[in-house]
Amino acid sequence: MLLVIYSHICLLGIHSTPPRLSYINNIFLIFRMPLFFFISGFFVYSSTYTSGLLKQRSKNRLLRQLYPTLLIGAIFCTFFYDANFIGMWYNQNKGGYWFTIVAVEMFFTIAPLLYYLNIKKTRTIRCIAILAILGILSRMLSLVISKFAIDWPSLSFFSAFQYFHYLIFFLGGIIFRMIYPRIYAKINSIRTLLTAAICFTAFLCIQGNPIISLLTSCAGIILVIALYSILYTRTTFSGTRTARLLEVIGKSTLEIYLIHYFIIEILKYEHLRSVIEHICGMWLEFPVYFTISILIAITCIGIAKALHLFNISNFIFPTIKNNKQPAHAS
Repeated sequence: MLLVIYSHICLLGIHSTPPRLSYINNIFLIFRMPLFFFISGFFVYSSTYTSGLLKQRSKNRLLRQLYPTLLIGAIFCTFFYDANFIGMWYNQNKGGYWFTIVAVEMFFTIAPLLYYLNIKKTRTIRCIAILAILGILSRMLSLVISKFAIDWPSLSFFSAFQYFHYLIFFLGGIIFRMIYPRIYAKINSIRTLLTAAICFTAFLCIQGNPIISLLTSCAGIILVIALYSILYTRTTFSGTRTARLLEVIGKSTLEIYLIHYFIIEILKYEHLRSVIEHICGMWLEFPVYFTISILIAITCIGIAKALHLFNISNFIFPTIKNNKQPAHAS
């Protein structure tokens, strides 16, 4: 979540006029959104996908994810974005709120398939093959949409390019969850970490090909997963304040994602932007922007808690009874 805020500081805040991508942010962009969809897919999978579980998670997606996105997105687009609520729907980026909408679309197209495969007792290897083929086809469709600049209103309405472009990572997360018990030892190793880092660096040097771009994103995902696994299982990092802070941020991902756009607007004020840009050089950009990202995330959590104190939270983020799955793992 912090990398999302970091990117939006560059794209929408500090560097909003004109847009300017920093070298560091360019690197993050390669694996940031793929990683998010990978994690979303990881938590969608269940080895026992029953009709009850499908209904429960479907209700969770509608009330805990889609409804808050539409509500807060409508407010943001009405007052801060160059569009209104109707215009937001026919924009691929949905005023910045496309991620949660596309994640809901992916759930409602893939979760029923997982349920069907489960009740048919389909073998794991066959499930993986089906999901892999779907991922490859979706990626090919996104390339077609991009190459021919297809901009039909119906495609924009459903953010079709983003859906087909990132579905392969969503499905990759599901496949990873299926085989996770078998590959845990390999993922949780220094060798995997170093291999992923070398591959990621090598692929960065030969960008330009869609296949290389996909491989770079995959290497970045594996690098982050291996690093996370090693930090939390082989070191004392899990007991530090930093780890607890990251855990709090992780549990409030949805709230942070939906609220942080409003705070980003503050960074667009000319005097504040000029001061931050003056402080930041090439080497100071990451620590400064990352610190700002943490402060924004904490502020979003504070706003969410304030809404809870004033009994507004349940209106914006409805509570689902008997739902053990946390919102951030949706």
